[in-house]
Amino acid sequence: MDHTFSGIMFDVQVLAPPIEELLVSSIWVRGNLGSMKIYFAEGGHADKFSDQNKWTLVHQGNYSPSMFDLTEMSVDPPVRLLPGQLYCFYVHSGLLGDRGIVYNNRRSMYTHTDRHLRILPGLAHIDNRPFNGEGPWGFGAWRAGREFVGRINYSCRWLLWNPNVHHRFPPAFRRMVHTLALCHRRAESPLSVLPDEIILHILNMCGWDWAGFSPVPQHKNRGTSVGGILAHSAAKVAPRDEPEGVEEAAQATGSSRLLLLCLKWFRELTVVLVGVVLVTAPHSTGGQVVLGACICGLFASCLQQR
Repeated sequence: MDHTFSGIMFDVQVLAPPIEELLVSSIWVRGNLGSMKIYFAEGGHADKFSDQNKWTLVHQGNYSPSMFDLTEMSVDPPVRLLPGQLYCFYVHSGLLGDRGIVYNNRRSMYTHTDRHLRILPGLAHIDNRPFNGEGPWGFGAWRAGREFVGRINYSCRWLLWNPNVHHRFPPAFRRMVHTLALCHRRAESPLSVLPDEIILHILNMCGWDWAGFSPVPQHKNRGTSVGGILAHSAAKVAPRDEPEGVEEAAQATGSSRLLLLCLKWFRELTVVLVGVVLVTAPHSTGGQVVLGACICGLFASCLQQR
């Protein structure tokens, strides 16, 4: 059964996969709507639900009734959320009566959780004036234990691996980095012929979940320093953080992907070197120069298409 009134205020917690930022571009709600406003603030709503000065208005507009279908309300420019932080939204209808916005009674600890964010229960507002603390019957205007009903559109800007952000990646990915660094330092390994810059670039291009998905620890356990990981052999591997079976499966998947990526880059490096040799060799014929230039041009074109 749908519950309706004038507003819903709720917190959003950005989880900590390795992302640079999360951008909220729109919020969808349903109800009789009318004059709609969306407010945003950093931190939780508990210390600011009645203080409008602590909020930023990010959307306002007039909408036709839509009790059964969600209506999109754009946030332009998008709201920027950072990983590991808590934020709050307040969606309000200025429509007279009690049918402005659909919300729900709290049913669980979290309204919604995915890999990137968590929506928490919050407060329903029963007055058509934003932030007003007195209800239409003379009692308080806020009702605790209510949930947001709707949709939040967001996009992620992923964090690319570099030694200085190594600690922000999942434990399985960090172990993959150490394994590759150890292989790179062994003379019998094919990877040892590659310069440090190529190894760093390969790791930079790896997806953060290629070694298997596991939560990023909230504590700052950096393990082995990675700043000079390619200047000398890695001394140790970060401690285990997942059950043994899960970890072994994740490492197998990550190792296979990483090996394929290394072989791909090694093949492409060989191709471009052949092209360079054909172009620059002292006794190259005109045909060889053209062929080498074509090879280099084709390689550059492939890179631009990625």
